[in-house]
Amino acid sequence: MDLQNLFYVFSIVMLSLGIIFFIVGIAVLWKIYDAARSIPQKIEGKIAEIVESKGALFLGSVGIPLISLLVKKMKDRFSKDQ
Repeated sequence: MDLQNLFYVFSIVMLSLGIIFFIVGIAVLWKIYDAARSIPQKIEGKIAEIVESKGALFLGSVGIPLISLLVKKMKDRFSKDQ
């Protein structure tokens, strides 16, 4: 095998490896793109799951003090008017 044929074989191997790496790179980028596009739906699902599972606890711990604060503010506002 002379030098010219050796160079051609080496070139064909390197070109084939380059094409394979290019296709694998495109597949990886496509997978990352799909994952990035599905992140908002996953976050929405997790938030909905947390709200459903801990909704009563959340309303009890945040809602009751908030309602009592609003009632107190309304009482203060109406007592100032009279």
